[in-house]
Amino acid sequence: MKASFALTFLAILLASVFAAPTASLQKRTTTLFPNYLIPLKQSTPNTAYPTQYTATILYNGDDSTGNEQRTIVGFDIPGNNEHNCTISFVLPAPVLGGYPHAVNGSGRLEVYGFNGQVINGVTNWNNRPPRYPLTPLWTIVQPTNFGPATVTGSPLPCNHGERMDFEVVATKGAGPTYFDWFELTTPKTGITLDTW
Repeated sequence: MKASFALTFLAILLASVFAAPTASLQKRTTTLFPNYLIPLKQSTPNTAYPTQYTATILYNGDDSTGNEQRTIVGFDIPGNNEHNCTISFVLPAPVLGGYPHAVNGSGRLEVYGFNGQVINGVTNWNNRPPRYPLTPLWTIVQPTNFGPATVTGSPLPCNHGERMDFEVVATKGAGPTYFDWFELTTPKTGITLDTW
């Protein structure tokens, strides 16, 4: 009887040691919300706007009109052990009495990095830092009937204890594009940075 109990106990102990990791041991993801959303307006290229609660991306499909609008998003990265960063984007269906966020046209965005510093209330269309790299870090395809977007692109190394800034633009060649949203934590709405 004692041998049977000992074998059963040993079997349970070994099973628990070699079991799949529990939720507390699996990959932990931290979601960061933007510290700022800065509009860049081609129609007022020397005007520097302070941070906003909303973001607008506008492109009518014609470069000659000069009315494109982009948004700079900035995230303060904590000094922790999470080494990978990637963008996430979602526009849930609008709720009655809530902000009437919208997506029309192509539903396609591109996210670029910068080679230089963004300064809230100083950076404008004409003096924004150059892009680095010259190709998009991520592409976003947002369903026009709302919901989570599909984001493609590889994770970046997180800049621990520093700010990471990105330029969000309409995808050229995809036709007219319009996005407008109010950045919210609940329900999660807009652009975020996931770290792990």
